Amino acid sequence: MSPPPPAPANTPWESLQRLPAWDRHLRDVDQATAASEISVHQRPIQRGDIIYRPGDPPHHFFIVGAGEVVEQVHRQGRAWLERRLGPGDFFGQQGLYSQNYASTVIVEEPGHLLYLSATSLRKLLELAPSFLDSLLPEKRAQRLRGIPLLRSLEDAEIRWLALATQERTLQPGDVAPMDPPGLWLIDYGWIEVEGPQRLTAGNFFLSSEVLDDSECEVTTATCARYSTHLFFLPAPHVERLAAQMPEVAERLQRPLDIPAELSRVEMFGPAHLHDGHRRHLAQYCAWEFVPAGQNITTQGHPGHSFVILRQGSAVVSSIDEAGQARPSSVLQAPTAFGRTSLLEGRQRNATARAIVSAATAEAPALAGTDLLIIDRRDLEHAFAEHPDLWGAENSLRRIYIADDPQKAKRPYDWMKEDETVDWRGRRHPIWLWLRWLGVLIAGGMILVATARVMDRGIAVWFVEIAEFLLLLMLPMAYFLYDYLDDYYAVTNRRVTRSDQYLIFSHERVEAPLEQVEDVDVQQDFIGNLLKYGSVSINTAAAAPPIIFSNVPHPEQVRAHILEEKKMLSAGEIAQRKERIRRILMATLQIALTTPDRTQALGPAVLPPRVQRRGCLPLRQGGSRAKPADKGQDQDQIVWRKHWLNMLQRTFLPGLASLIALILLAIFLFVGDWIGGIVFFAFVSIVCLLWLGWEFVDYRNDQYIVTREAVIDIEQKPLRFSRSRRQATLDRIQTVNAVQDSLIANVLNYGNIVIRTAAADEQGIDFKFIGNPKYVQNVLYQRIGEAKRRNEERDRMRQQQAFSETLEVYHELTRPREGPGG
Repeated sequence: MSPPPPAPANTPWESLQRLPAWDRHLRDVDQATAASEISVHQRPIQRGDIIYRPGDPPHHFFIVGAGEVVEQVHRQGRAWLERRLGPGDFFGQQGLYSQNYASTVIVEEPGHLLYLSATSLRKLLELAPSFLDSLLPEKRAQRLRGIPLLRSLEDAEIRWLALATQERTLQPGDVAPMDPPGLWLIDYGWIEVEGPQRLTAGNFFLSSEVLDDSECEVTTATCARYSTHLFFLPAPHVERLAAQMPEVAERLQRPLDIPAELSRVEMFGPAHLHDGHRRHLAQYCAWEFVPAGQNITTQGHPGHSFVILRQGSAVVSSIDEAGQARPSSVLQAPTAFGRTSLLEGRQRNATARAIVSAATAEAPALAGTDLLIIDRRDLEHAFAEHPDLWGAENSLRRIYIADDPQKAKRPYDWMKEDETVDWRGRRHPIWLWLRWLGVLIAGGMILVATARVMDRGIAVWFVEIAEFLLLLMLPMAYFLYDYLDDYYAVTNRRVTRSDQYLIFSHERVEAPLEQVEDVDVQQDFIGNLLKYGSVSINTAAAAPPIIFSNVPHPEQVRAHILEEKKMLSAGEIAQRKERIRRILMATLQIALTTPDRTQALGPAVLPPRVQRRGCLPLRQGGSRAKPADKGQDQDQIVWRKHWLNMLQRTFLPGLASLIALILLAIFLFVGDWIGGIVFFAFVSIVCLLWLGWEFVDYRNDQYIVTREAVIDIEQKPLRFSRSRRQATLDRIQTVNAVQDSLIANVLNYGNIVIRTAAADEQGIDFKFIGNPKYVQNVLYQRIGEAKRRNEERDRMRQQQAFSETLEVYHELTRPREGPGG
């Protein structure tokens, strides 16, 4: 088909801006630039005109100016998708991103079309980038690709369906409108439908009067429990989709029986759960489809979920820290995996990838896997909603809560949601025994020495010895408390040493696992005999090594640290390879990639606080202190020194003011009114200026944490002197919190010691800062976020270069077809 002849055009922006839904895209476009660089043409249309057919070479992007056209997409000669497009609607964009148009467009009502060339459309996207999401709703298509109801559709068909699908977000308590009728697909969230039952991610329901005798129809309004994201497909599309695709039609007739699917899994079977448990748990299960060639789970990703393969197959593989592949295995449905991730939250140690399953007598071949997923964060909501149903005697809750303190999920308040403890412990008991022995020996020597110089009766001696032993209990109790209150921990993110000296001082030293360079073990003769020693953890920072002193079985502790570091390295390599795979699939148009799902109830839903026995930390930190100043966007946090520092600064001028008052009283007493008032006025002015100087000096000193750096500003009033020290977050290696006095622990202040990668850099110290443990956690969180941003920027640069290379290669190697190809 030859391109339509050019026609006289109206002023481009007058033509477009008058059309519905275009004002929001064009309101911020520079009018002069658009008028000079974008050519919009107009052509009349008559009923029955065919704008283009499948296979026609693409020339233009069309917009309906007046009238109505019908776009049809065919499968095996029959239209499975039909869109009626009126004024303001557009079509033809798919052809400009491929070699041919893939649909048929017929004029239904006369009017006129506006059309742009590919060059003008490209310029329009540069001037109005917000229009791209409407032009090609790729993100919507990616989410729809993971809906099991649509698993039989091809990627190109999913992209077409995305154009006909609408998106709705319901806030808690909102009601989904039942008019107009259609199909509702749940992307994430939790919605209550009649029954009563509740549906979550991957499930669907129909408005009434869409299909005859469907068990999935809902006649009354539905209500969202949490923030819920939905896709809506109007009834005409649903009816046509069901008529052309038997598998979709069959699934639309009846909902998935999730409780029955759960009963097939040993952990949720009759031996552990009854029907009530499974019916309740089914309301928290996400239903998902993963196409063949894409990952169900990826090695190194945080593990939050238990995965049930309903249908299909998957291959399980892993790599070591050197990037070498390990032997693979194949999973066939029905099966399940991820028990450790569900119950403990450990990161994935293998990658599970969907593959094409072989056809059987019971089921045809499936190009992917049909899954049910239970997220541990959603599981906590199930426990919290019905604590009576999920009582302590329930096996699933009992395993999850973990009565054994060593199995506690997050035993310390500084741990993150996806952080798990691999090893934790204290010093060897010999440390405590030797100190007790020293106390007893010292006490015995004092008692013997006292007995030689004092002549007491036997009865008096027994009383003296009893009182003496009671006195010995005090230092022995101190050593016991000191022993129990200190701990060492190795998680999948960091190594930590916490030293607490009653309320006198506290220090917590940490280092991220990726910064650990080597781990040394030192044992003396007695340590070899009793199996204890010291573990020295050296990092890339200029700071001294972190030392776990006198730990039992130090070689095992060393092995735990190195194993966690290996797992971290292997996971990073696996994730890097997966990113490359996804770039290749997207750039070479191999497959429509599906995004990673967060949790069924939605990314914004936080887990409730579930009481867990054995989960109390050895010592909780103080209450979290708010920063002195914090922007609304939370990009910059400003702390100042503890209020005690201000009292110290203002003590001398305050004392001078008090002395001035005393001297004024003396002057008044002796009758020298004039001299007293002049002296007091002079001293008061000096003290006020002094107080003002110290207060401004206190206010000027700031500790700032931005998205990219930590900054220490020390500035005298009137800018007599000013120093500004800064370290970028990506260079920081260790952040230690130190409280080295009784007052510091009682008033909860201390120092934050920050060390960077360079040995010649002095580092930055946040001195006299309130709640140093909280500040330490915030700094580590910001460091982690900065690291992820830097990695993402590096990945984007590499991906851009890689994608450009692949695009050129793909353009050079793809076959060139004629107009009818």
